[in-house]
Amino acid sequence: MARPRNLRNPPVVEALIDITTRFSVPADLARFAQLHADILADYPTQEIRNAFTVIITAPQGVVPAVAGSNAPIAYVFRAANNTRAVQSKSDGFSFSQLAPYQGWDAAIGEGIRVWELYRSRFRPERVLRLSVRFINRIKLPGPIMDFDDYIIAAPRVPAELPQGISEFSSSYVVPIAAKTIARMRMAFSAAEATSTEIPLLLDIDILTECDIDPANVTEIMDSFAKLRVLKNHVFFGTLTEKAVELFE
Repeated sequence: MARPRNLRNPPVVEALIDITTRFSVPADLARFAQLHADILADYPTQEIRNAFTVIITAPQGVVPAVAGSNAPIAYVFRAANNTRAVQSKSDGFSFSQLAPYQGWDAAIGEGIRVWELYRSRFRPERVLRLSVRFINRIKLPGPIMDFDDYIIAAPRVPAELPQGISEFSSSYVVPIAAKTIARMRMAFSAAEATSTEIPLLLDIDILTECDIDPANVTEIMDSFAKLRVLKNHVFFGTLTEKAVELFE
């Protein structure tokens, strides 16, 4: 495990905070496009995010019939330079800070500012879940390196097989506190490597179930701060000192 500390060049390509809400009366998704009027100057671009659903049906012995549908699930508003994005949903809100990452204070400050606009306009009844997600793209020195030098519990190839790795992906979900879990995914593909860099994806998502008054900004901020501490524990617990030194 590497020593936790502030990093001068953290490898964050996206930092996201998400707030899941409950409404006393279910609201139609179209209503949540109204948030754009409050943030138009900072987030001029609007998109609709869809979820694709596939349904396979068939009686026994009959060739299955496959049907698909696209259903809108959120409105996405983006900054003109595409470094920030807001999602307005019928079950909550999320804010993303994309590269270049300006630090936690800037990300949480802007996220909570826009959350307050969402809360004031739509008036959710309760906050049910909070999460922080950090997607890191770690550039390890190439063209040849040993993952054991940079990753705690690096992937293992059986001794009787060739020892080169051209691709791997691992993920796990770990309960780390009361009603709180960590989801972590790590992935590598040699197809993305260059003669000098070997990219490694480290995706960390910390979620906690809660029951908070949406107007209680202090409690929401405190909860996010605790989730960030847990995220840092996973980050530094996954990497070696040699890896973390790349970001100083």
